[in-house]
Amino acid sequence: MIDFSEKGKTIAFLKRIPLFSGLTEEELEEIVHIFKENFYKKNEVIFREEDTGKHMYIVKFGKVKVVQTSKFGKENIVAIHNEGDTFGELSLIDGKTMPATVLAMEDCKIISVDANYFRNVLLQNKKILNNLINVLCQKLRTSFKLMKILKYTSAFDRVKYLLADFGKINGYEIEDGIKINIKITHQEIAELVGISRETASRTISKLQSMGKLEVKEHYFILKDREFWQV
Repeated sequence: MIDFSEKGKTIAFLKRIPLFSGLTEEELEEIVHIFKENFYKKNEVIFREEDTGKHMYIVKFGKVKVVQTSKFGKENIVAIHNEGDTFGELSLIDGKTMPATVLAMEDCKIISVDANYFRNVLLQNKKILNNLINVLCQKLRTSFKLMKILKYTSAFDRVKYLLADFGKINGYEIEDGIKINIKITHQEIAELVGISRETASRTISKLQSMGKLEVKEHYFILKDREFWQV
C-alpha cells in the first residue's frame, strides 16, 4: 500500500488525474489507502494477458506500451500510456482478458488498485463512475484516430498524422513550433503506424529536410503549424 510519508504526494497526484476529477481532498483521503505503488525498470513486464482482470493501473511517472505479438512473433505497439493515464480498467468491467502485454518503455512508477477495491470502492462513487465513462470514451476516440491513420496507404501520411495527433494531445506551444512532450523512438512510431523502422526513419528525415520537423534528444518539434493542421 501507499507509504504514509508518500500519502500527501499521492493525493496531490490523484487530483490531477481525470478519473478523480472533482473529488475533494477529504474524498481522496478516504480512498488513498487502496492504492499500491510499484517501480518498474525499462523493458520490464508490468503485466501479461493472463494477469488482466486483476488490477487497474495508473502511470505515476514514466511511459508504458501495450504490445501485441503476431503468430509470426512480430511485436506491434497498440497503445502508449504516459503519466496520468490509466489502463486495465476495461477488463475489470467486462471480466475479459486483453490479448496484450504491457511493458515499461522507461523507468516508471505505477499505481495499482486490485479488482475488489475497484468494484467495491471506486465504482460506488458516482463522481468516479462518471469520470470513468469519460475516460473510456476518450480511449475509444483515440482508437478511432489510430484506425483512421492506418487507412492511409502512404507511410508519409501515416507518420504525419500520428505526429500531428501527438502534437494535439501531448504537445505545447514553444517559440518556433509545437513540442511533443513525450520521448518516442523511430521504432515506436513504426510499430504504431504499421511500417518498418527503416521507412519510419526515412519519413522522419524527409520531414526534417522539408523544414517541417525538428528532433532534439528524442523530442519532436512540429514546425510550420499550418502543415500539421490535419
